[in-house]
Amino acid sequence: MITVLDNVIYSGIKLNIYGAGKRARLIFDFLKEQGMTDIISCFIVRDTSVNPDEIEGIPVCSMDDERVNRDNNATVIALADRGETRKVEKNLQDAGYRDVWRIINWKFTDYMLYDAAKNYLEGMDYHIKVHKLVTDEFEFCHVIYKEDEKDIFSSEMFPYLPKFRFYYTMLSREVRVHEEFFPKDRLLEEFGKYYGKYVSLYRFTGKSDVSEMLGETCKQQFRIFRAVNAQDTAGLICSVPEYVTDIQAGAALTDLRVADITDDTGDNISNLNRDFSECTVLYWMWKNVHDADYVGLFHFARFIDIPGGDLQVIADADIDIVVTTPMIVGAPIREFFCPRYIPSKDWRLMEEALLRHYPEYAHTLDEYNRAFCYPGANLSIMRRDVFERYAEFIFSVMRDVADYYDSQGIVRNDRYAGYLCENLTAMFVMHHKDDYKIVYADLLYVKDLG
Repeated sequence: MITVLDNVIYSGIKLNIYGAGKRARLIFDFLKEQGMTDIISCFIVRDTSVNPDEIEGIPVCSMDDERVNRDNNATVIALADRGETRKVEKNLQDAGYRDVWRIINWKFTDYMLYDAAKNYLEGMDYHIKVHKLVTDEFEFCHVIYKEDEKDIFSSEMFPYLPKFRFYYTMLSREVRVHEEFFPKDRLLEEFGKYYGKYVSLYRFTGKSDVSEMLGETCKQQFRIFRAVNAQDTAGLICSVPEYVTDIQAGAALTDLRVADITDDTGDNISNLNRDFSECTVLYWMWKNVHDADYVGLFHFARFIDIPGGDLQVIADADIDIVVTTPMIVGAPIREFFCPRYIPSKDWRLMEEALLRHYPEYAHTLDEYNRAFCYPGANLSIMRRDVFERYAEFIFSVMRDVADYYDSQGIVRNDRYAGYLCENLTAMFVMHHKDDYKIVYADLLYVKDLG
């Protein structure tokens, strides 16, 4: 049994590929990009009468074709259906095929999708390097941008260079891949058109080690909350920063307590957590936290990467907003979200409420709908007065959307409001790009996937 991709590519083993559909072509295209199609001996199909005789010069054969090497070649099954894959595996083994591998193995597919995205993006801009970091979510990678010739792509320099996150499985699975993500060699310029100059928080922190410890003054100046839910049970791959205070989201919906502070006290919308997700904590912060110069929101397993000693830098540099590394999406944002993640009706209701309360956002809305990236995940740290303005903006719009569904007697319980708030956060940042000092910092996904 072949267990590692390198065994296939670098050991001189030839391949028989069972299948001639999308998954088989994915393997073929991956090997073609590596210049290694010569390791493919043939494609095997159940019915040769409905398939071509060859694919780009490689013969298409039946399982019992005498041209197929059953002893020395590895045979990979490139089918999407798991049940059918198991049947084919048994049939191949019964027919004397010695080394059979289920290509449905997710690690192999993930490796190919990542490599395809890396080649595609690096081919679009010579400033770019693509890396999959330890703290990237599954199916995500980072796009590192070298701003000028003096910058280098080294692990030491990564924190200080502009970065984007990319959901690389979209490249072939969800997105119109024939449309360029951004004009060639103009990633940072295109970003600037929508959000202004990309400024990394780490440009202010310097390259020396900083203390993880906070002084008492800084602790009082910053109130950073982490939204946790009664269902959050996974382990984390790093410790929670000591400046973070846990608060239970959706506490009104359960008797189980997982944090000392809960979002069902004071003025709150805790009972709407199944729709608003972490934003019930955002609302609680707005209405109940008035004793800090800066407030911020993290999630159970998503943090903004800021050592404790660097928090003071935010105040010292007069930074108004810290948000996460922008995420590149594979289509204009409205098309990306609707209807993949957000029903088109929800988006329309959000737009109508936005323009009803904030008509000055008309141009921003148009620009945002056409943008190719956004700072996601509803993670932020903001100066208190900016946060007040931001929260008023978010909940003025969302109050109208939620009231519509209440008036119709429709119960959602599907996090729709959390998704809409995430986009409203990005629109707020875009709209105020010239009003506030906005910086970007890395998003850490710290859930232990085992």
